[in-house]
Amino acid sequence: MCIRDSILGGARLLSRGRGFQVGALQMRTEDSPIAQAAATDFSVIRVNRDVLRRSRIGAIATRRAPGASVGEADNYSYGADAAFNFFSNVSMNAYWAKTASDLPGAPDASAAKEQSYRGAFNWNADGAGLQAEHLYVGDHFNPEVGLVRRSAFRRSYGQARYSPRPKNIRGVRKLFFEGSMDYYENTSGAVESREAQGNVRLELTSSDQLNTEFSNQFEHLRAPFTVTPGVTIPVGDYSFSQARASWFMSASRRVSGFVSVAGGEFYGGTLREFAWRGRVEVSPSLSLEPQISLNHVDTPYGAGDTNVIGARGTYTLTPRMFVAALLQYQSTTKSFSSNVRFRWEYQPGSELFVVYSDARDTNDTPFPPPILNRSFVVKVTKLFQF
Repeated sequence: MCIRDSILGGARLLSRGRGFQVGALQMRTEDSPIAQAAATDFSVIRVNRDVLRRSRIGAIATRRAPGASVGEADNYSYGADAAFNFFSNVSMNAYWAKTASDLPGAPDASAAKEQSYRGAFNWNADGAGLQAEHLYVGDHFNPEVGLVRRSAFRRSYGQARYSPRPKNIRGVRKLFFEGSMDYYENTSGAVESREAQGNVRLELTSSDQLNTEFSNQFEHLRAPFTVTPGVTIPVGDYSFSQARASWFMSASRRVSGFVSVAGGEFYGGTLREFAWRGRVEVSPSLSLEPQISLNHVDTPYGAGDTNVIGARGTYTLTPRMFVAALLQYQSTTKSFSSNVRFRWEYQPGSELFVVYSDARDTNDTPFPPPILNRSFVVKVTKLFQF
């Protein structure tokens, strides 16, 4: 079944001058009985003003009529923001926004008008650094022209860094000592999650990096959490600590990538993790990228593994033509998938793509495993110049 585009039309206006940037957008969609959507107007206006040398202030307003979540009521949002850059390594930015809906006869208008705000500071010098952020999103903050990934929370974050360049440690270019705290709570003040983290990182003269990391976490689960089939963590409060060590190999090596091992507590049990993702330059035209991720959890609510093993290969035929293949096995779904892609830029800006992919079920089945899905796509893009 084919559903035609429901956009009836729209217009956009852009203007610049005397330090101002102004943008406006108006669009209307038609009725869509299949999607159960009424004809809707979407409106946006945005104004920016350059201030100082490298800073700006701005304001925005949006309208959706009618709104999506409140029936016939129109939805409005408006706000202001600012970004200030001082020197070469100090920046501050902030915003404040509010939403509102026309609810006829609503006894309490504040229930339909909620706000969000954020303030952030960043000092990023070579030898030291400091970050601080506070973000609040109200319970009913609802800009229906836009996207809110999460509502009803308050986040506070801080990070401090000391990164000297030692002169008497052979082979070490730079040291990093970092500590951070990430704190989430709901709008009533109850803690939802908290993570304190500290790490020591070495940047070697070979451009390799060695990293050790320790974290202490608290999680309040409001809903059961499935880690792997057969292991579901119930609702409750959990505190646990973990440690991780990583080695990042420089991209200048013929064999590059990273290796990571981790372990520690995990929702009342233990976690063991090993990961390796590499890149091997077999020849100037052929490269291989193997990937292994092995995870084992052992909790009072069950034990299980989550493993992913795969490899990607890329063969470059010409600077504008290559063939790439990806093979991957996932233990949680017990499936094996493959993807083969051919790309040819036959003219600058014009491309031909041919893609084949499939997935097979390896769960106690005979060989060859049965196919779960399969697709074959050919796409041609052409750039026209007038």
